[in-house]
Amino acid sequence: MNRNLFFWILRLLVGGLFVFSGLIKVNDPVGTAIKLEEYFEDGALAFRIKEWFSAPGFSLEVFMDYALLLSVIICIAEIVLGVLLIIGGKIKLAAWMSLFMMLFFTFLTWHTANCDGTVKFKDRDT
Repeated sequence: MNRNLFFWILRLLVGGLFVFSGLIKVNDPVGTAIKLEEYFEDGALAFRIKEWFSAPGFSLEVFMDYALLLSVIICIAEIVLGVLLIIGGKIKLAAWMSLFMMLFFTFLTWHTANCDGTVKFKDRDT
């Protein structure tokens, strides 16, 4: 298979996945915002960061007020990156940003899969 054809097909698949994912999120930005708020709660993602980096004062709760805005920005970014990958525009920037988003969402998926939903965390800072 020609190398250029392989990369074109790969760009088309990854770009299509990003567009699809962005359109799913844009269909319900409030639902996406609610999920982001769950990550920003002190006992969720911040708890893991506090644990790893021994930072007892660390909190992501400041982002809770901006969850809807962040939800919309993420939706738009996914769609734009997907389209850029498909058409081959700003390919280096689109590739690096896509990689960053994939790593970020892979981490969030791992975090969600490894959380015990029955455990309630108590905010020790307040």
